[in-house]
Amino acid sequence: MESLFAAAAGRPAGERGEFLDAHCGDDPELRAEVGRLLEADERAGTFIERSVEAVASELCSGRSIGPYRLIRQLGRGGMSSVYLAVRADAQFRKRVAIKLVRRGMDTDDILRRFRNERQILASLDHPNIAKLLDGGTTDDGLPFFVMDYIEGEPIDTYCDQQQLSIAQRLALLRAVCSAVHYAHRNLVVHRDLKPGNVLVTPDAVPKLLDFGIAKLLNPELTESSLAPTGRMLRLMTPSYASPEQITGGAITTASDIYSLGVLLYELLTGRHPYRVQGAPEEIERVICTQRPDRPSTIVIREVPPEAAGDEGSVPTPSGVLSRARGASPEQLRRALRGDLDTIVLMALRKEPSRRYGSVEQLAEDLDRHLAGRPVIARKDTVGYRAGKFVGRHRLGVAAAVASLGLIFALLVTLAVQSARVSHERDRATRERDRATRVAAMLNELFEIADPGEVRGNSITARELLDRGAEQIRQLEDEPETAMLLDTLARLYEELGLYGRSIPLLERSLMIYRRAYGDLSKETAEALNHLGRVQALKGEFAAAEPRFREALTIRRRIFPPDHPEVLNSINNLALILHDLGDYSRAAPLYEEGLTIERRLRENQEDKELFLLGNRALMHYDMGQYREAEDLYREVLEARRQALGPEHEITARALDNLGMTLHARGRYEEAEKLLREGLDIRLRVLGEKHPDLARSRTNLGRLLCDRGEPEEAEPLLRQALEQRLVLMGDQHPEVAASLEGLAACYVARGEPAEAERLYQRALAIYRASLPDQHPVTTETLLALGRLAEERDACAEAELLLREALTTRSRKLPAHSWQLAEARGALGGCLASLGRPDEARPLLAGSAAPLVAQLGAEHPRARRALERLARPPGE
Repeated sequence: MESLFAAAAGRPAGERGEFLDAHCGDDPELRAEVGRLLEADERAGTFIERSVEAVASELCSGRSIGPYRLIRQLGRGGMSSVYLAVRADAQFRKRVAIKLVRRGMDTDDILRRFRNERQILASLDHPNIAKLLDGGTTDDGLPFFVMDYIEGEPIDTYCDQQQLSIAQRLALLRAVCSAVHYAHRNLVVHRDLKPGNVLVTPDAVPKLLDFGIAKLLNPELTESSLAPTGRMLRLMTPSYASPEQITGGAITTASDIYSLGVLLYELLTGRHPYRVQGAPEEIERVICTQRPDRPSTIVIREVPPEAAGDEGSVPTPSGVLSRARGASPEQLRRALRGDLDTIVLMALRKEPSRRYGSVEQLAEDLDRHLAGRPVIARKDTVGYRAGKFVGRHRLGVAAAVASLGLIFALLVTLAVQSARVSHERDRATRERDRATRVAAMLNELFEIADPGEVRGNSITARELLDRGAEQIRQLEDEPETAMLLDTLARLYEELGLYGRSIPLLERSLMIYRRAYGDLSKETAEALNHLGRVQALKGEFAAAEPRFREALTIRRRIFPPDHPEVLNSINNLALILHDLGDYSRAAPLYEEGLTIERRLRENQEDKELFLLGNRALMHYDMGQYREAEDLYREVLEARRQALGPEHEITARALDNLGMTLHARGRYEEAEKLLREGLDIRLRVLGEKHPDLARSRTNLGRLLCDRGEPEEAEPLLRQALEQRLVLMGDQHPEVAASLEGLAACYVARGEPAEAERLYQRALAIYRASLPDQHPVTTETLLALGRLAEERDACAEAELLLREALTTRSRKLPAHSWQLAEARGALGGCLASLGRPDEARPLLAGSAAPLVAQLGAEHPRARRALERLARPPGE
């Protein structure tokens, strides 16, 4: 309880509740008791502060401790307070800082820890460490010690106020490294390195402070009864703590190296490598698993407000940060790119063994960088060493190059002739070298699947991809890296992990733009791939501009009938279709079909993407006969080209089965849907999102056949899978909710059905454009349920919205429009408004009978509505 109180008292008031929730576990009595202590401490603190201000009490204006007189309080932590004091005896006058245990905090453990800090300072004598001058015990028995008073600013504040350059900041940190290395040589690990514990004096001398939670590696200097921090409480500043401090692992000098890496990151970029806030579990996850951005990347990125380091804080614009370092954002990026990126990220590695072996090695690398020499953190290649040599000897190298220029000019003529002869050979060599580099990257990537690496444990495809993606993040932004990113993204896509694909594809697109320009086939393909994955994730509005730009590029660089132009036409048409914009999608489908048929004649292309998507548009517009004809053509072509056991064949089976279900041919539809589901189970496995689509289609069919008990498990399984893979705001999640709601209607449970329909409608409204046609089916279902519970006024609003949407999106002769008119007309008749109902009911059943058949459930419902006496 004492340890928890001490740690919580040193935190801001707003963080204490969350801290205690995390550390009190299942002991509500302990939680309550510590809370009462904190409340009492706050009340006492306020009383004392008022007294100090009112009567200038002994603490701040005259209390003496030995030969020292206290002047004012400098700082206050959870266990102790620090005061400015002066020596007031006849010997001499000197300003000092005195650290005292706070009254009420003088528990045995805290007193031992305080004496431990005093012993550490007594053992250290370094120009960059605050020096211990004296120590003892007050008249009332509390220990104290006296230190040099450091008049200065935290190192990050000082650097920004003075607008120090990168080189000047590195020189300051180099001095800090010297102090930390000295402490390590004396077997002391600081464990709390952060800007507030490194003050810089007006003479630009950094001073290391506060060894309050330091660890002594020399047992002879440590009180034997001092409780280990791990057993008591993990005392630390989380945003600067190493992963092993966060998890309670072994603390070594590597922990200070990590904290110096965080400090270096902030001095160079003005930003923290992580967003450390929230519950302890979230802090642990971020620090132990999240890889920080390269410093050269973060300095040119505008961080959104939600990514600020503290709750409610506003991130500083990149231009302001770079000006504080005497550069523009681009100049700062160039200064940090390369060696400094590598130095910082090596210090911040998660595994202690992979960081620098000592603080001295980190300091040496900073010296090497400042001197223009190769750093030990980077691979020592010939090209790298040559570049560093040129950087150090620019004048000499320039003179040598000038001398060679004349000789080179004499050889130009021969070289031109030789280049012509060897052009093709050189091109082949470059391609070979590129392939070799990619192969080497892949080889390194998949070495992690070696049984020796995983020590006999199995490794899943997901784990392999995650570890591979982590390795690729460390590669330079080159076209080969973009190729690997594309490959990994496709593998994530095959597993249905669309959210993990998108960041990889965004980086790949950026690399291709830089390498090849905006009007290149590589950029177009990257745009196309990114748009496709965004569409799969349900981000239709974000995908449309990607597809549109890809089509524009391909129309400019390829012939009109090129397969890649066809691919972009198909994708843009499909995304407009998904957005409910049928009028703009239809001409693109027709243009694509013309090209597709021409390609089939010339190249026997049997993939038929445009034909299948055009069929889907017929389906969504309620033109089931046209959709069936096209889907049958697609299925036959799929079986011939791909065979019966292919995932794309399963998709064709599913689409045709869905269409036959819509036409009321349940038996034939069920056979096709079950066949498609079986193929997907065998080919894709249980976790792929396409399984959810097959189960939803089969479940809705069984429900409409009057078998809700058999349908419900399929629909629930599909819903749970989609929630896990897609989140709770994806349109396909809404489709599963609708299917489950229909089951409850069939089982005679309208209240639960209405609740599910409302959830589905909320998702559609949040994820799709206003007045999307897909929402009308949900609106009609909710309207019918509202009528059944005699809420006709509510039903009218729902049915009017459905009619308005269908009127704007569908042809005037559509049976779907007629259905909405009839539903609203019947509702108005029930409300006793026959004059308004008659024009809506007139002819409302005829289109359904003509287009769906008199025996179709929708047509029967319309006929029953017409036969119902007015007012019912």
